Amino acid sequence: MKIKEINNIINAVYPLISEDYSDCNPKVELHKNIYERLSGVKGMNGTACAQAEYDWSSNTIYIYTSKMMCDEDIIR
Repeated sequence: MKIKEINNIINAVYPLISEDYSDCNPKVELHKNIYERLSGVKGMNGTACAQAEYDWSSNTIYIYTSKMMCDEDIIR
């Protein structure tokens, strides 16, 4: 999926979900994959990659765009 499509889904669904969790409201960041996010090197790849993760210390949801294949992947 393209980044614009992913952002459109997040913008449509996230406000509805976050209503139930108004005390934490994490921010959402998009990255190609975990390797690129953690290394800071554009184009960095590896063999395993999660679809997304939540970082408790920064209250951030990281969504890895290379693993988003459909609307359901993003919403989950």
